[in-house]
Amino acid sequence: MSSTLLQTRSRIKGKKPTFTRQESHRKARVGHEWRKPRGMHSKMRLHVRGKKRSPTPGWGSPREVEGLHPSGLRSVLAATLQQIDSIKEGEGAVIAATVGMRKRVALVEHARKKNITVLNVRDAGAFLKSVSEQMAQRKAARKRPKAAPKKEGKHEEKKEDARKAEHKEEQKEKKEQKGDNGQKPPAQGAGKLTEEEQKKKDKEEQDKLLTKRL
Repeated sequence: MSSTLLQTRSRIKGKKPTFTRQESHRKARVGHEWRKPRGMHSKMRLHVRGKKRSPTPGWGSPREVEGLHPSGLRSVLAATLQQIDSIKEGEGAVIAATVGMRKRVALVEHARKKNITVLNVRDAGAFLKSVSEQMAQRKAARKRPKAAPKKEGKHEEKKEDARKAEHKEEQKEKKEQKGDNGQKPPAQGAGKLTEEEQKKKDKEEQDKLLTKRL
């Protein structure tokens, strides 16, 4: 009986249109959520042919299968083992979206032992197998020794500083070798000889002046 009613429901739902608010396809400020048309001259309220459809009892599901899963089971939300234990015959478990992967695996295994259908898991065996493989891969990745992070940035900076220092030293050496205007730098002690010569010249000039006066 329920299978024929489910078929009837699927046939009705396949033909059922999406009920939207009047003028929602014309005006952006009007939302698409269903609102009953109340205008005195509203063609939609008067059910004029060619206008939008309105919800009527004929579009509803048969009362016996209303709210059931396509499999014919009534869905029950489960987030703990106790909630799965409380599921009766003719009901199916729907594991909550807030449940983590480890707990989800435990719930699916428990439901499988109790022969309870999990409605939001297509194949319980394939699901458990894929999850176990993923966990094994994660475990293997954790055991691998972590490579020391390369300090490329600091190393490159040090190299660049060394290059700059070498370049500066080379430039300094070249300048010292060339001297001012490409001439060699004067030998040590050259400045002292010139001073002595200057003193001698000054003395000679003074002697000349004295002899002239005499």
